[in-house]
Amino acid sequence: MSEYERYQLQWMIAHDHSLQDLIVELTEMQFSDPEDDDRISTPVSELFDEWVADVGFGSEIWAARPSGESVREQNRIFIEWSNAFWLQYSFLVMWEM
Repeated sequence: MSEYERYQLQWMIAHDHSLQDLIVELTEMQFSDPEDDDRISTPVSELFDEWVADVGFGSEIWAARPSGESVREQNRIFIEWSNAFWLQYSFLVMWEM
């Protein structure tokens, strides 16, 4: 799993979206027109790419992968975001105890 994929999952958690939510979104998109055989047979990977570009969770979606930056710089950004996210998450979990 890449740092960017890890970031996407952490974004979903931070915004209270589960993998089940994502599956429901993709399924609804795939079967929005039951008579469209091409749409129903669209590979999930293509549906996901379209969903990210056009739909998202109620028009909300994680930040796009930065362009023009080195892989090292991208990883640094995502690691910093990840560390900040888990620090906040840990605090919230401890607060609820």
